[in-house]
Amino acid sequence: MRSKLSSMLVLLVALSVVSSSLFAKIDKGIRFGYIYSDIKKDGDSWFENNHSSFYVGIFNDKQLVPMFYFYTAFEYYQTGSKLDDNNKLALHYLSVPIALKLKIGPAQAFAGVHGAVKVSSRLTLPGESSSAEGFNTFDAGTFIGGGLRILFIGVEAKYNWGLVNIKDGYKNNFWQAGLTLWF
Repeated sequence: MRSKLSSMLVLLVALSVVSSSLFAKIDKGIRFGYIYSDIKKDGDSWFENNHSSFYVGIFNDKQLVPMFYFYTAFEYYQTGSKLDDNNKLALHYLSVPIALKLKIGPAQAFAGVHGAVKVSSRLTLPGESSSAEGFNTFDAGTFIGGGLRILFIGVEAKYNWGLVNIKDGYKNNFWQAGLTLWF
């Protein structure tokens, strides 16, 4: 009798999870904005200054339960470091971030991880520009952030901590601030 009751309970929970995911609310959209990055090792930058660039991507927010969402995205971004406009390093990535998101009214907070593949790199020195050699093709990190959504437009900001040694102990670290458009 007890095993039948346990089996029925497991079956009911499984059906509940499947049915809730079939009818779950899914929001989709695009995100784009400004990225402010540096490549650091033990607090020291590759060059002395941060690198400014942009990011762009698409995302899905799938509602798990009221107020909690599972966030996935596909995006392009550029990180780097610079001494000045004549001495800079730029690394271009395609990334897949995943996160858990808490939404309360128009406010949202999220935290997650991302994996990225380097698609190109450029090292610019006085009088020359070439592909930056020896950088790891794969990068990964964690992030935390927040934002506000009103109707179909939102603003967001997040900080990304690099976890992977991309070259000689250096790791990517960057801020992202931008807009999101839901459709």
